[in-house]
Amino acid sequence: MAYEAPSLNPAPNLAKVLVSDPVRKPVLTASQVTERQGRIAATAVIVFVVLLSVVASTPPSAHLTLGVWSGQPWEPGRLDAVTSLLGRSPSLFLTYVGWDRPFTAADEAEIAQRGASHVVTWEPNGYTLASIAAGAHDDFIRSWARGATAWGGRIYLRPMHEMNGNWYDWGRGVNGNTASDFVRAWRHMHDIFVEEGATNVRWVWSPNVRYGSEYPLADLYPGDAYVDWIGLDGYNWGLDPHLGQPAWQDFGDIFGATYREVTSLAPGKPVMIAEMASTENGGDKAQWILTTFLRDIPHYPAVRAVIWFNQADGVSDFRINSSPAALAAFRQVFESPLYSGTMP
Repeated sequence: MAYEAPSLNPAPNLAKVLVSDPVRKPVLTASQVTERQGRIAATAVIVFVVLLSVVASTPPSAHLTLGVWSGQPWEPGRLDAVTSLLGRSPSLFLTYVGWDRPFTAADEAEIAQRGASHVVTWEPNGYTLASIAAGAHDDFIRSWARGATAWGGRIYLRPMHEMNGNWYDWGRGVNGNTASDFVRAWRHMHDIFVEEGATNVRWVWSPNVRYGSEYPLADLYPGDAYVDWIGLDGYNWGLDPHLGQPAWQDFGDIFGATYREVTSLAPGKPVMIAEMASTENGGDKAQWILTTFLRDIPHYPAVRAVIWFNQADGVSDFRINSSPAALAAFRQVFESPLYSGTMP
């Protein structure tokens, strides 16, 4: 359900209330009229600001779903370790699966038994988009589609993520890839899953947030009929080395512009923050966690799920428990009723 802020136009009604006097209507001098009009205007501004503050602090009624990624290779112990830290299992668990790994129903069962939905980041490393679109890998794709159909449980499939970057084999401009190649490859995979009856699979189209001058995301969008969720990946790198200029950023700095672009491109599609985390380097990570989850995200009404990238990679320490304060903040978020949602 989309959250719609109520219309704010208090000044006319307030002015009417303040200037109307049903008992008596004294005759005022010009200076008194000017003074009264000033008081009315000032009061109207104050009321408007108060009402705006109330609206800004009112979250949407629907609950959000919270998940994690916790390292590779996938094994049940990684999800169990996060559960031990937080006191219960996250509702979403993110994994990364290359095209050298078959669909494994046992993995799905392990995740489902822990009360989590599975988001599979599907990575065709070593292949070109043109070869995928041309059908060179149909046997493998079809085997996954058949496996998913036989499993029957809900799977959120996130193929070829961050396609607007240049760091993966499927990125635009890499290996001669074009935007039309990406769209054709995506649609080809999707069509195979439809042919195999994999109606339990939800397709997550997941670009990286913008970090500079890039191609229009519209060129890479496969179309509403081929996408169920929009995913976005972005990080507060703080002062750690990364693609952009080192800076401590809030949620709006990182996701705001790209969120507006994708929700305009695909209105009505739910948004998943498919990868997000903050470093400790450059600011107060614990406060960043609380502010991001409890104040900022609820006012991006299309966002229905958030996944934390729980790992230290040698450059940035994104772990939930990178410090006692960060862990305490994340536990507070995890216990919030706002994040008690489950995936549809």
